[in-house]
Amino acid sequence: MVGEFLARWEGHLVAGIQGGVLLLRTTRQTAHPEAALDVARARTGGERSPSRCATAAWYRARVLTWGRSWGNQELVLDGTTVGRFDTATFRERTTVQLGTEAWEYVRQPGGQILGTGPVGSPTPFQLWATRRSFFTFVWDVVTPVARYELKQGTFSTAFQVLRDGVQIGEARRAGTLTTRFSLAVAPDVPLQDQVFLLWVVEASERRRSHGSSASTG
Repeated sequence: MVGEFLARWEGHLVAGIQGGVLLLRTTRQTAHPEAALDVARARTGGERSPSRCATAAWYRARVLTWGRSWGNQELVLDGTTVGRFDTATFRERTTVQLGTEAWEYVRQPGGQILGTGPVGSPTPFQLWATRRSFFTFVWDVVTPVARYELKQGTFSTAFQVLRDGVQIGEARRAGTLTTRFSLAVAPDVPLQDQVFLLWVVEASERRRSHGSSASTG
């Protein structure tokens, strides 16, 4: 059943964004999310500390940014537009367009973030993000292919991105005088997961800045 589910997700990536180098590479590795770390271990001479393996796995990470500039609604991967987004003004809600597919990210009454897509599909996928506690900005993120953690320090705006307890990337401000974020993760992370992770970072920082006042749905 798990294999069948991952195969559906893998086929969905190909159908969703055709011709993208990142997605083609991702679809070959989706069923084995630790493949990049295995390669890293081989390159570094066998078993190493998790932090060293993680660094080797994502040192060639590609950077996804939420908008080219303030007010811009493009999702930019290494300078190339890979999608667009439309964010609600007074609600914590956004619609993302990736190729021909639309995805919706909506804050739930309990504070969780639910991602659903493709919109209109008879069997849409769901992605969930749950804040670990009221006193911390650490998020547990679950997608059809992996479990992630987003960890933000008490006095830092940067987030560590972990998968199965191993750091595979980070999210930081896209510039000195901007509220936009960029995400850099291991190249085997599917684009759909990357975009959702980046939105969780954006939403988390907005809650932090506005005292969690954004409304649901």
